[in-house]
Amino acid sequence: MNERVFHFILRKKKKKLSGSKVNSMQLNSAFISNIRDIYGEKGNSWIHDLPSQLKLLSTKWNIDFLEVMPNLSYNFVGLTKNKSTDELAIIKIAPVNNNISIEAKWLQCFTKGVPKVYWYDEEQNALLMERLMPGNSLKALVRSCNDDLPTRIICQTIRDLQTHQQKQVKLPHLYELVKTLSLLKGHLDSKILSKAESWFRDLTNDFASISTQILYKKI
Repeated sequence: MNERVFHFILRKKKKKLSGSKVNSMQLNSAFISNIRDIYGEKGNSWIHDLPSQLKLLSTKWNIDFLEVMPNLSYNFVGLTKNKSTDELAIIKIAPVNNNISIEAKWLQCFTKGVPKVYWYDEEQNALLMERLMPGNSLKALVRSCNDDLPTRIICQTIRDLQTHQQKQVKLPHLYELVKTLSLLKGHLDSKILSKAESWFRDLTNDFASISTQILYKKI
């Protein structure tokens, strides 16, 4: 197996995946390594079953799968097209025990500032959402030693989200996410992991009684 790029060939090579122009997917090695390190054999099985899962969801949601998005990290993300309207959309599929259900519920709370959720399948850990064209990365501004502008943009985005929130749902508080660091045990130096857990608790314990909730999408 090529460690740089994983070529995942569909089981039925002669058939295209839900109308896609390609009959294979290229998954970057970092994504595969992340899934294997965190989920072990279950992660391997999940990667292996991705084509059949995509086919099932494509039929259910009436979409054509077009291509894998670049630089995957911990979730599968792909570009799709609605068969009836030709509208492009993003499909996101997560491994077992991922927080994608929380993400979907959070996104559905807002009328502006986040992509629309068209469909969500809790059993498949998958959602189909509006495709948004990316703008300039805030990371690029930070790297150019301009910290103030990204900070102002993030603060304004948070204010806008609060203004356009249409409903409230019960979501875990930020401090509860320290539990998810346990997934890294055995895959990261124990001293570094212990320090990360300690810092996370110190930073969030003071806010444990506050009713604010974590933003589940990257801003």
